[in-house]
Amino acid sequence: MKLGDTWLKQLIRESVRKALESRINEPQILDIIRTHSIKELVYYDWDKIAFGFSSDDIIEIPMRSIRVQYNDMDNVTGFSMRKYFKGAAFEKLPPIEVSFKKGKFYIEEGHHRYGYALELGLKKVKVKVEIKDNPFDYLGFYIDDAINKKHELERSGT
Repeated sequence: MKLGDTWLKQLIRESVRKALESRINEPQILDIIRTHSIKELVYYDWDKIAFGFSSDDIIEIPMRSIRVQYNDMDNVTGFSMRKYFKGAAFEKLPPIEVSFKKGKFYIEEGHHRYGYALELGLKKVKVKVEIKDNPFDYLGFYIDDAINKKHELERSGT
Protein backbone atom coordinates (compact mmCIF):
# COMPACT_ATOMS: atom_id res chain seq x y z
CA MET A 1 0.00 0.00 0.00
CA LYS A 2 1.30 3.45 -0.89
CA LEU A 3 1.83 6.09 1.77
CA GLY A 4 -0.64 8.36 -0.05
CA ASP A 5 -3.34 5.66 0.11
CA THR A 6 -2.90 5.34 3.88
CA TRP A 7 -3.04 9.09 4.37
CA LEU A 8 -6.18 9.36 2.22
CA LYS A 9 -7.88 6.53 4.12
CA GLN A 10 -7.02 8.21 7.44
CA LEU A 11 -8.39 11.52 6.17
CA ILE A 12 -11.62 9.85 5.07
CA ARG A 13 -11.94 8.01 8.41
CA GLU A 14 -11.39 11.27 10.31
CA SER A 15 -13.98 13.10 8.17
CA VAL A 16 -16.50 10.31 8.70
CA ARG A 17 -15.76 10.28 12.46
CA LYS A 18 -16.37 14.03 12.67
CA ALA A 19 -19.61 13.75 10.72
CA LEU A 20 -20.79 10.93 12.96
CA GLU A 21 -19.76 12.79 16.10
CA SER A 22 -22.02 15.71 15.19
CA ARG A 23 -25.05 13.39 15.13
CA ILE A 24 -24.39 12.10 18.63
CA ASN A 25 -24.51 15.67 19.91
CA GLU A 26 -28.18 16.15 18.98
CA PRO A 27 -30.16 17.15 22.09
CA GLN A 28 -32.46 14.12 22.02
CA ILE A 29 -29.53 11.69 21.79
CA LEU A 30 -27.53 13.51 24.48
CA ASP A 31 -30.54 13.42 26.80
CA ILE A 32 -30.84 9.65 26.35
CA ILE A 33 -27.12 9.19 27.00
CA ARG A 34 -27.19 11.42 30.12
CA THR A 35 -30.28 9.84 31.71
CA HIS A 36 -29.55 6.14 31.14
CA SER A 37 -26.98 3.76 32.57
CA ILE A 38 -24.55 2.02 30.23
CA LYS A 39 -26.56 -1.21 30.53
CA GLU A 40 -29.75 0.71 29.66
CA LEU A 41 -28.02 2.29 26.66
CA VAL A 42 -27.04 -1.14 25.36
CA TYR A 43 -30.66 -2.33 25.56
CA TYR A 44 -32.29 0.99 24.62
CA ASP A 45 -34.89 0.97 21.84
CA TRP A 46 -32.66 2.68 19.27
CA ASP A 47 -34.98 1.40 16.50
CA LYS A 48 -37.67 3.82 17.69
CA ILE A 49 -35.20 6.73 17.54
CA ALA A 50 -33.78 5.77 14.13
CA PHE A 51 -36.95 4.67 12.32
CA GLY A 52 -39.88 5.95 14.37
CA PHE A 53 -41.05 2.40 15.11
CA SER A 54 -39.72 -0.81 16.64
CA SER A 55 -39.83 -4.48 15.72
CA ASP A 56 -43.26 -6.00 16.39
CA ASP A 57 -44.96 -2.58 16.25
CA ILE A 58 -48.15 -2.42 14.23
CA ILE A 59 -48.08 0.71 12.11
CA GLU A 60 -50.06 2.09 9.20
CA ILE A 61 -48.15 2.68 5.98
CA PRO A 62 -49.09 3.61 2.40
CA MET A 63 -49.66 0.65 0.09
CA ARG A 64 -47.15 2.12 -2.36
CA SER A 65 -44.44 1.71 0.33
CA ILE A 66 -44.81 -2.08 0.39
CA ARG A 67 -42.50 -4.12 -1.83
CA VAL A 68 -43.09 -7.67 -2.97
CA GLN A 69 -39.93 -9.71 -2.98
CA TYR A 70 -39.30 -12.76 -5.11
CA ASN A 71 -42.36 -13.75 -7.14
CA ASP A 72 -44.60 -14.25 -4.15
CA MET A 73 -47.66 -12.77 -5.86
CA ASP A 74 -47.84 -15.57 -8.45
CA ASN A 75 -50.29 -17.59 -6.37
CA VAL A 76 -52.40 -14.51 -5.57
CA THR A 77 -53.13 -13.17 -9.04
CA GLY A 78 -55.77 -14.54 -11.34
CA PHE A 79 -58.68 -14.84 -8.95
CA SER A 80 -60.76 -12.57 -6.75
CA MET A 81 -59.43 -11.88 -3.29
CA ARG A 82 -62.97 -10.86 -2.29
CA LYS A 83 -64.07 -14.42 -2.92
CA TYR A 84 -60.97 -15.76 -1.18
CA PHE A 85 -61.71 -13.68 1.94
CA LYS A 86 -65.49 -14.14 1.53
CA GLY A 87 -66.02 -10.39 1.60
CA ALA A 88 -64.61 -9.99 5.12
CA ALA A 89 -63.85 -6.44 6.24
CA PHE A 90 -60.15 -5.85 5.66
CA GLU A 91 -59.80 -4.20 9.09
CA LYS A 92 -60.84 -7.49 10.73
CA LEU A 93 -57.91 -9.36 9.14
CA PRO A 94 -54.51 -9.61 10.85
CA PRO A 95 -51.96 -7.01 9.74
CA ILE A 96 -49.63 -7.83 6.89
CA GLU A 97 -46.22 -8.85 8.24
CA VAL A 98 -43.35 -6.94 6.70
CA SER A 99 -39.63 -6.70 7.19
CA PHE A 100 -37.85 -3.34 7.10
CA LYS A 101 -34.54 -3.69 5.31
CA LYS A 102 -32.43 -1.20 3.40
CA GLY A 103 -35.03 1.42 4.27
CA LYS A 104 -37.90 -0.40 2.55
CA PHE A 105 -40.84 -2.56 3.63
CA TYR A 106 -41.01 -6.10 2.18
CA ILE A 107 -43.91 -8.53 2.59
CA GLU A 108 -42.96 -11.56 4.65
CA GLU A 109 -46.44 -12.90 5.41
CA GLY A 110 -49.77 -11.75 4.02
CA HIS A 111 -49.51 -11.73 0.25
CA HIS A 112 -53.20 -12.59 -0.07
CA ARG A 113 -54.12 -9.73 2.29
CA TYR A 114 -51.91 -7.43 0.23
CA GLY A 115 -53.70 -8.55 -2.96
CA TYR A 116 -57.04 -8.00 -1.23
CA ALA A 117 -56.01 -4.48 -0.16
CA LEU A 118 -55.02 -3.74 -3.78
CA GLU A 119 -58.35 -5.08 -5.02
CA LEU A 120 -60.22 -2.93 -2.50
CA GLY A 121 -58.21 0.12 -3.58
CA LEU A 122 -56.92 0.82 -0.09
CA LYS A 123 -54.35 3.61 0.18
CA LYS A 124 -52.95 2.57 3.60
CA VAL A 125 -52.80 -0.70 5.52
CA LYS A 126 -51.69 -1.81 8.96
CA VAL A 127 -48.51 -3.86 9.05
CA LYS A 128 -46.53 -5.63 11.74
CA VAL A 129 -42.87 -4.71 11.32
CA GLU A 130 -39.71 -6.73 11.83
CA ILE A 131 -36.65 -4.50 11.53
CA LYS A 132 -33.66 -6.02 9.75
CA ASP A 133 -31.63 -2.80 9.44
CA ASN A 134 -29.13 -1.68 12.05
CA PRO A 135 -30.47 1.51 13.66
CA PHE A 136 -26.94 2.79 14.24
CA ASP A 137 -26.34 2.89 10.49
CA TYR A 138 -29.16 5.45 10.35
CA LEU A 139 -28.23 7.31 13.52
CA GLY A 140 -24.66 7.83 12.40
CA PHE A 141 -22.98 6.41 15.50
CA TYR A 142 -22.62 3.08 17.27
CA ILE A 143 -23.31 1.93 20.81
CA ASP A 144 -19.66 2.15 21.81
CA ASP A 145 -19.70 5.81 20.64
CA ALA A 146 -22.70 6.42 22.94
CA ILE A 147 -20.90 4.74 25.85
CA ASN A 148 -17.75 6.79 25.21
CA LYS A 149 -19.89 9.92 25.08
CA LYS A 150 -21.46 8.97 28.44
CA HIS A 151 -17.99 8.62 29.99
CA GLU A 152 -16.98 11.97 28.47
CA LEU A 153 -20.11 13.67 29.88
CA GLU A 154 -19.52 12.13 33.31
CA ARG A 155 -15.89 13.31 33.34
CA SER A 156 -16.90 16.84 32.36
CA GLY A 157 -19.76 16.90 34.87
CA THR A 158 -22.46 17.69 32.30
